[in-house]
Amino acid sequence: MLWLTPIRETEEGWTLGEERIRYTESEIAPVLSVLKGIHPRLLPLVKAAILPDEPDEEAEAGACGTAADFDLSVQGDIEFDGRQWRLSHCGQSFFHMLLSEEEIRGLLVAVPQVTEEIAGHMERWLQSGMRAIVIKE
Repeated sequence: MLWLTPIRETEEGWTLGEERIRYTESEIAPVLSVLKGIHPRLLPLVKAAILPDEPDEEAEAGACGTAADFDLSVQGDIEFDGRQWRLSHCGQSFFHMLLSEEEIRGLLVAVPQVTEEIAGHMERWLQSGMRAIVIKE
């Protein structure tokens, strides 16, 4: 499963918005291909397993994603704030390479109608101060 996910940077870390939308790989792969043609980081993909570390455990050297019970299907926001979840160093690197909201807005004008549904979510989330990523379970 792949999740189209709104994200927001906060003072405490990063939030995965509750409006996560599930897609099969066959549903979203053509859209990802089109968007990567516009810019490789317009809608980046990350594996869910590398994002969280347990908040009360020190990560093993070089290990990412030590939290075994991370579940994207839970209701509500998922907070990487050090209390609910701690973001792994791989997750931090991923989030820091994201395009800015301004860069995304500029690129979305070039998105063809084929990607209308997903681009619509991205534009709506941008208006709310969130960016979009795809997370693979």
